[in-house]
Amino acid sequence: MHSSFSQGSQQQHNGYDYFDSSDVYAGGEEWVEWVRVPAPLSADEVACTALAFDQCHQMLWIGYSNGRLTSHLLPTMDKYTSIVSNSTAVKQIVPTYEGVVAISDQMAVFRSRGCVHNNAVLVESPQSITCARLARPDTPKASDHLLVGLTSGNLAAYDLQGHHPLQPIWSMDFYNATTALASSDDSSFACAGTSIGQLDLFDVNLRSRRIEASIPNAHSGSVVSMDMIDNYVLTCGVSSRSINPYDKNAPIKIYPDPLIKLFDLRTLSLVSSIPFPSSLGLPPSFVKFHSIHHAFYATDSEGELYSFDMADPMQYSQVCQLPSSVAAWDVSLTGEIMAAGSATDGSVALFDSGTSAAPHALLEPSELPLDFPPTRPPRPPLTLSPLEPAPASRYVFRPSVNAYGEEITPLSAWLPSIPDKTFKQAMTLVVAPKPTKVLHPDFDKKIQQKDTIGYTSHRGFDARNSFVYGQGRATTLATVDPRFADASTKTRQASASRASSTRSFDEADPTHQVPSSYKYVEIKLSKHGMDGFVFDFSKYNRTTHVGLENALPFAYMNAALQLMYFAPGVRSLVLGHLCEEPHCVACELGFLYHMMDQTKAKAPPKARSCQATNFLSALHQIADVAVFGLFDKTLSILARVERMLAFLTTSLPLATPWHRVKLSYDALTPESTLEAVLELSKPSKADLICVECASVDWLTNSDVKNLWNSRQWLSSKTIHVGGEAFHLIGVVSAVVRNPHKSHIVSGPNAHLVTHVWTSEEWLLCNDFSVTTSTEDDALDFSPQWKFPCVLLFSRGSSDYESTVETSIQIPDSIFQAAPLNPGAAAVEMPRLPQRGDRVAIDTEFVIVEMEEAVLQTDGTRIVTKESRQSLARVSLLHGETDNVIVDDYVLPNEPVVDYLTRFSGLVAGDLDPTQSRHNVVSLKTAYMKLRYLVDAGCVFVGHGLRKDFRIVNIFVPPEQVIDTVELYQQPSMRKIALRFLSAYLLKAEIQLETHDSIEDARAALKLHNKYLELVERGEFDKTLVEIYAAGRLCRWKIADLA
Repeated sequence: MHSSFSQGSQQQHNGYDYFDSSDVYAGGEEWVEWVRVPAPLSADEVACTALAFDQCHQMLWIGYSNGRLTSHLLPTMDKYTSIVSNSTAVKQIVPTYEGVVAISDQMAVFRSRGCVHNNAVLVESPQSITCARLARPDTPKASDHLLVGLTSGNLAAYDLQGHHPLQPIWSMDFYNATTALASSDDSSFACAGTSIGQLDLFDVNLRSRRIEASIPNAHSGSVVSMDMIDNYVLTCGVSSRSINPYDKNAPIKIYPDPLIKLFDLRTLSLVSSIPFPSSLGLPPSFVKFHSIHHAFYATDSEGELYSFDMADPMQYSQVCQLPSSVAAWDVSLTGEIMAAGSATDGSVALFDSGTSAAPHALLEPSELPLDFPPTRPPRPPLTLSPLEPAPASRYVFRPSVNAYGEEITPLSAWLPSIPDKTFKQAMTLVVAPKPTKVLHPDFDKKIQQKDTIGYTSHRGFDARNSFVYGQGRATTLATVDPRFADASTKTRQASASRASSTRSFDEADPTHQVPSSYKYVEIKLSKHGMDGFVFDFSKYNRTTHVGLENALPFAYMNAALQLMYFAPGVRSLVLGHLCEEPHCVACELGFLYHMMDQTKAKAPPKARSCQATNFLSALHQIADVAVFGLFDKTLSILARVERMLAFLTTSLPLATPWHRVKLSYDALTPESTLEAVLELSKPSKADLICVECASVDWLTNSDVKNLWNSRQWLSSKTIHVGGEAFHLIGVVSAVVRNPHKSHIVSGPNAHLVTHVWTSEEWLLCNDFSVTTSTEDDALDFSPQWKFPCVLLFSRGSSDYESTVETSIQIPDSIFQAAPLNPGAAAVEMPRLPQRGDRVAIDTEFVIVEMEEAVLQTDGTRIVTKESRQSLARVSLLHGETDNVIVDDYVLPNEPVVDYLTRFSGLVAGDLDPTQSRHNVVSLKTAYMKLRYLVDAGCVFVGHGLRKDFRIVNIFVPPEQVIDTVELYQQPSMRKIALRFLSAYLLKAEIQLETHDSIEDARAALKLHNKYLELVERGEFDKTLVEIYAAGRLCRWKIADLA
């Protein structure tokens, strides 16, 4: 970030950075940085999340993301108090006359200025506190009312000076979540901003328990920040608008509102709507009135602070540059001091307005002084030995007797016996201080305050008077003089330490027994979802095998797909299968296994994972899938995985049918064996036996669970049925933490894993997490969370085809495949590129499932579930002739939620074969054309190809990809848009009205040609620097590009 000011000279004192206020910023701004307070030391990184100036003393309160609350004295910023106040991040601080209130999601903690815990308001999940505000009603008794807003829309008031401060004195329902509160001492009304952008006025004097007036549509989204003075309200928020204004059915999305709005409560009208003049194009995050001058301030998340004149709000000026990533901000009552907290390093910067030689935070001096602990003279240092220095463990007490000749037990009795008498006689007698007992960490949370006395129950903590007895004595003996500790004790402690360090159990799990290789794993998304986000799969997969991602719906199928991959004869069958059916299970399974083989052979370890996107999309078009109930969300995944394998065995053209056995436990006894049960089923001609365990029917039946726990039931991986040996080649197991909870979807409570036998070892496939395992682990069902679902046995050898099978070659006649349009003309055969030739590619997509995201109060979005997109158009150009090879529109397999017309140029009729004037093909046909070019060794040139190939669900070796977005990118710098590169380097304007994939593919090809030209002349590095300089100068806008 570039700013128009320069910092003054910096000095450091007591760990704080001070800046000389005599050095003013260039440009005449009035605010200068005064002092910077670093974040408190912590094992984890902390961020400053809340700031507030005290109303009665020269103090600044700071809240952090780890729940710590600190106070600092002004102007020296010496620390006054510090305590871990809340269990989660402190999101707001409300100063009161008698102390402070620290607000987090589930609690509001009242504390004195000495940070003594007074009371706390707790909110049970799923509700949470959204905002709070201090209001002073006009009552005969001086009192402070704390207004607390909840996500449910309820607003409650608590009397901080009342006899029952934990009970609300009144509450009001606003029907929508209250996101911001504001009040003024000069007005009897308070204002509440809601999640729908409405401003509601209510009487804090409680003359009526209703909303007096409302200003609807102050923002089309929620109100983010708000302040009130006299009869004016200042707001900033977020807006909701359609992503396609030309389509009435297009989804609505939330965007930060770039406007600051000023309202007059007397007329309930908008006075002014001011665009926030951020140089980075960011929306305002905080707004606040100046308490003295007729002005107000606004700042964005990157710290650009502007001052606006209320008489003429369009007269503004940038007065200061705050630290980047501003997460908290406040201005003192006098307007002379400003504080800003950073979300990156947790530091807090103080700024001086320069209007006073001695800036103050209060309008009037404090009436009562602050309380400080009494000063005590320092204790003299303890001299262990006047002759020689030595560690404290050298000094113990010698035995002594009292006046009656009775021996007094010395402190040295705490030590184990010392066999070396010469060493014992060389010890010096000293007076050691009494050991200090450390209080239990939860002691402070349970203490209750009554006036100046704190009390709590002793129950639940250490036993009384037990410091030198029992466990306390053993601890002392083991730590006072470790040089003479017993060797066996050291050995036991070392073994326990090693065991605790290697234990991979989830302590939050009620069973405390789920190893890490069995835990449910998921991909953590960034705030932009999968855009530009690379997940490192090598952390979960140290093998050469390829896992399957579980971000898609119905991820329970991964377990069955992994089992079929290792089943003898199945992989070679589907890899060699190719037909003309638009929705063929064998073809789609062959495409998936081909991608897994190619990823295994050519992908780097961090990218060794695949998605079954096209396979799942094809299943939606097959009628038998509904008969088997594979997509029935009312069935447990334990039952659906059995049906999935049954569907695959009936749908695939297997040479020898599988013998399926569904177990029934009614007639079984504890002495029964699985071998005897299978003998009764008479699998005479089957090469594979699939045992369905029906575990969903006996999850809570301990008798059946004990049967599977017995090694007599299944003693080894080899069983004999009909006089022939069958070997176990795979097991699908369910990890169910709580059988009484829902297990209809894959998630933290229930998911499926697969044990498979290769020619060399056992593997445990837990979605994209793949680890080596053992036969005992595969057959062990004794853990209470592990349940068998499917067992697969093979006649004779149990080795799968360990060599990479050769997939069937896609014929070049696929480029002449007839489109789906009725009466469409035959497609002419294009000139196809050869190995090493370039192919320019660009694709367009439509959304079939919207993403799920959480909007933060600062306007940022956190993606919780990635959107699902489907290929809608693909355009290919021959890199050597510049001719169009393919320009196909793809018929979607699922209902389209959003056509992304603004970005893709597609409308509903383009993908309908009965209406479209373009060539519409099936997804399978479009995939096969791309697959042919990949197998032919063509090199793909495009802009942002990583995401395109991921959505198309095809693997392209890295050596066959030339991505211009990576060619024209400096390390750790932003990625440059295709339109900007074309305008700067090619002097061509593209994407004027809408996107066209042929135009974009041709532009990417020209950019690669330009890259080769610049590299040949040795001017590429210089040109790339010039591109970034020009982009920063015009703020990456084409219209401002010189």
